[in-house]
Amino acid sequence: VEKKTGDNEDKAYFHYNPDFLRKLGPGVFSMDPCLEEFLGYAGNIYDASLEITEAVLSELEKRYPRITEAFFSYKTKERPPLFMLRFLKYYPASIDNTIAVAHYDRGALTLAICESQEGLRIGLTENPELVEHQDGKAFLFCGWKMPKVQATRGELVPAWHDAIQVGEPPKGKDHVRWAIVFFAHPEGVETSEYDNHHLFRHSFV
Repeated sequence: VEKKTGDNEDKAYFHYNPDFLRKLGPGVFSMDPCLEEFLGYAGNIYDASLEITEAVLSELEKRYPRITEAFFSYKTKERPPLFMLRFLKYYPASIDNTIAVAHYDRGALTLAICESQEGLRIGLTENPELVEHQDGKAFLFCGWKMPKVQATRGELVPAWHDAIQVGEPPKGKDHVRWAIVFFAHPEGVETSEYDNHHLFRHSFV
């Protein structure tokens, strides 16, 4: 679990990847039944997100041949997949109701699975729009690395997004919002510097 402060952000998050847990060895978390139960649920969400990602890429494969290979080539190698499930907790905003500054995600595909209340804003302009989750549905959008995936020919561009505080923090809680997000990273694509994906761009060619 890591907490980040600064840059108009104050949040805590936990990253889940089953391959990382396997490296720790069996029984590492068996001392805490609640943690074991949480990791079980996390595993179920991760597996479902993985299936959705495969289905989306399979559909994109019709227009962008070999795009699936950019994400799932790990199946032919002895290395863990570059995917991550993130659990986020946002603390009350201190400036302009912003709890997550505008940015492009570092990966290539983002699946915004759920949130405790609205606050996510997504768009392709400098003024993203507030969106609202619906039961049984998630928001899927591209991240910074997607235009760099050779198969896309630069046609799939990342979504500019942030999160704002809507309403007061729940009574008795120290946070104003929580969210669960799944990230898919392609192999062999360079990671951007901080300023790159926190700076709005009109072109990614």
